[in-house]
Amino acid sequence: MSSPAHELTLLVDAPDGLMVRRVPNASLLSTDEELGPAAESSTRDSAAKWGLPDFVFLPEQQRQGSGVRERGDGLVIADGIAALIQVKARNAVPGSAEREASWLTSNINKATKQAKGSIRHLAHRREKLTSARGRRVEIDGALYSWIAVVIVEHPQPPADFTPSLEEAGSVPCVVLLRRDWEFLFDHLRSTRAVLHYISRVAGEEQELGGEPARYTQAALADADAQPKELPDGLRRLAGPAQVAPVYSAPLAPLEPADDSSMLFRIILEDVANTHIGEDSESDRLELLTALDTLPASYRPELGAALLKFMQSVAQHRGDKVRSESRVFIPYPGDQVPMVFMVASAHFSRAQPLLSMRTQLLHHEYWSSLQESPGSTVGVMLTPSHQKNRAWDTSTIWLKGPTGLTQEDARELRKHITGRI
Repeated sequence: MSSPAHELTLLVDAPDGLMVRRVPNASLLSTDEELGPAAESSTRDSAAKWGLPDFVFLPEQQRQGSGVRERGDGLVIADGIAALIQVKARNAVPGSAEREASWLTSNINKATKQAKGSIRHLAHRREKLTSARGRRVEIDGALYSWIAVVIVEHPQPPADFTPSLEEAGSVPCVVLLRRDWEFLFDHLRSTRAVLHYISRVAGEEQELGGEPARYTQAALADADAQPKELPDGLRRLAGPAQVAPVYSAPLAPLEPADDSSMLFRIILEDVANTHIGEDSESDRLELLTALDTLPASYRPELGAALLKFMQSVAQHRGDKVRSESRVFIPYPGDQVPMVFMVASAHFSRAQPLLSMRTQLLHHEYWSSLQESPGSTVGVMLTPSHQKNRAWDTSTIWLKGPTGLTQEDARELRKHITGRI
């Protein structure tokens, strides 16, 4: 086993007082592979474990002359951002600080150049790639903003070493220790959140090993920022606070995610494992991307609300379908509007409720903005008929115009609320 970099302890002057934040060592590497391939596998595995395997893609090989060349060591994509990963591992006993700084400079520059070449190849074409879940998915590179992410595996990097990003040129680039890559994914547990943070800091030179400190500074700045006010139309749509509580989600939350967000991960896994056929994998990826826009800091509160709904609905004994719902109405352009429901009956009976609620939200949200409709997602948990499973997950994903009229919306609202 191999383990690089020492555990890091940060003392954070947080709004609620002094906070001690421990950043553990990078995960141990398997001895079944050589150091370099093991570090590459671990980098992809951590993004799949704490993010989602569907957003992680394996390196593809490209024939070049008489040889074969890999295009990067992995690719992580979500919400319009693509991070091309290049990993460099130090497989030697560390020498002097000058020697290690020289090795780092040479290999980081080499990795950056390799990443730029791979991005040039992938950024302007459609290709079928293999996800970490083992599925072939067609990716249109022109739809993404590309970032080069260099991951360094080093047992003892010299102190005060700051990688130059000059080699990256116009390509946004970030250089991280593998420990710090794992820190970001473990802290946020959302691929979208990690990629948006990396995009936020890409191109800014940072001391190697200093990413947790930089992230913490960004989180403190976000905590001090004034929350954006919903436009009046959306605030009226949100209704009473108990129906759709106002929740300000920082882009970089200071508190780490924990197991309280596990229910939302289960929902993502259910969607990821629903059989839909290979031709629809691109659509599944887009739906998962829409779901992953739910802010990481909101997921524990949502999970707690859904668990409460599940306990309440499970006690229902009447013939009518009972349901509870939570609506997520985001600031325009930030995330996708969503409705989460828990119903007392099997989905075959409860499906009309989810369909009506999602259609109504889609119509009212995008009409209130007076712009071309984007996406809206509806999620419903219903009692399962399967063994060893208490609840099933079902989703409805609406995208673009649905043809719903104002009269249709009034009829839907009448069915949902009992009044026009």
